[in-house]
Amino acid sequence: MNLILNLGVVLVILAGAWRVHKHVGEVGTILAFLTYFTSILTAMLSISKMFTIISRGQVSGERIAQILLTEDERHLERKRPVSAAETEEEHYVAFEHVSFFYFPGKEVLFDISFRLKKGETLGVIGETGAGKTTLVSLLLGFTQKCIKRSFNRH
Repeated sequence: MNLILNLGVVLVILAGAWRVHKHVGEVGTILAFLTYFTSILTAMLSISKMFTIISRGQVSGERIAQILLTEDERHLERKRPVSAAETEEEHYVAFEHVSFFYFPGKEVLFDISFRLKKGETLGVIGETGAGKTTLVSLLLGFTQKCIKRSFNRH
């Protein structure tokens, strides 16, 4: 749409310049036509963006509906007998004072601590580049350069 908009503006300017040069049209008329042309194409561009936004919204709504309709599976785990080893173990995952860097001197994560029992959920939010993916990679053991003060994963 941007390409069409810009090509249209170029064509209007070229046609207007040719008409003014041949004394067939006036500069004011050409400028008015150019303004109307740009306004109409900008509105069309906005409408096409709305179709994209609407289609993305529908897909997101369907995903949210799928998640909301999914049955909670945690109650299935509670029905099975719990062994003595599981009751002794208080936390399934524990991060204690974990720091991480990709390059020496530039820490991405600093002194992160949390504990999760089996079945608990942790939400991690933050800006782009805040270290959310790095934290998950540490949990899954994908990273190699790690400063570990105390990193427990049972």
